[in-house]
Amino acid sequence: MSRNRPSPYLLLVLTTFFWGANAVVGKMLGSQVTPLTLNALRWVVATGVLFPLAWSREGQHLKKWRSHWPTLLAMGATGVLGFNSLVYLAVRYTTATNATLINTAAPLIISFFSFLLGLERPARRQVAGMLLGTCGVVWILFRGDLHKLLALQPNLGDALMVAAILLWSFYSLAARKVMHYLPNLTATAVSSLLGTCMLVPVSLWEAAHAGIKLNAQVILGAAYLGIFCSVLAFLWWNYGMASLGPGRAAAFLYLTPFFTAILSRLLLHEALEKSQVVGGLLIIAGVYLTTSPPLRGVKVAKSGCRCTAT
Repeated sequence: MSRNRPSPYLLLVLTTFFWGANAVVGKMLGSQVTPLTLNALRWVVATGVLFPLAWSREGQHLKKWRSHWPTLLAMGATGVLGFNSLVYLAVRYTTATNATLINTAAPLIISFFSFLLGLERPARRQVAGMLLGTCGVVWILFRGDLHKLLALQPNLGDALMVAAILLWSFYSLAARKVMHYLPNLTATAVSSLLGTCMLVPVSLWEAAHAGIKLNAQVILGAAYLGIFCSVLAFLWWNYGMASLGPGRAAAFLYLTPFFTAILSRLLLHEALEKSQVVGGLLIIAGVYLTTSPPLRGVKVAKSGCRCTAT
């Protein structure tokens, strides 16, 4: 790996930080903008930045997108149109606790599909890291009181969150596949444009029935969601996933609810709870176990599994 290339570990941490803040901003704007409209505003901004940037830097690669249009279309449908729209819709029917808890299953699902498709086989320490990260998230969500877990009742919002993380898993696998042939910026820009083209008509239909009121807060919020949570986060996520593999990159998703909890407390001027500190340490330990390379001298099993990053 070239020394000039940015660290995928650092970029994935920043990505999860932006996505952690995304939940806070989305909650603030939820009473003013409907889910599909908020998602559309986000991706109109993102595409307006991504596509001109890709055209100026990688114009020669943009001409090759037609050869990979099915995969790019799948990325747009799952990552742009589907995932965030379902998340914004889900929190209308379920609690943030339920939604965040279900979202922590994403790393496990990505690793499971990666294993089924023969993309990678998780090592024992990766499995242990994912389980440790899950324990950390659960500890934060329930403030160290696991009795609250037994009181949860599934509803429509929970089902929508399950569908959302399935779509995100498909997006991640499709992104890794297409970036063997197209640069990160080109793949992200084209898939974002295709997804936005599908999203805008649906959001216009929703806005026509529910109405929309644009104000400074909505515009600034959409700009943040579009630039930081979409342009930078998606580029860095795709880069980190292509560098480390879907399973190892997915482990960083455990940091998202941790950042959400921290930012919510800071913005609301509330004290940091002991359960969040304990849970955060468990999450960090889980991410380290899942993403760190195997120790030197440890032999790979004869099953043919290779742990090298792509």
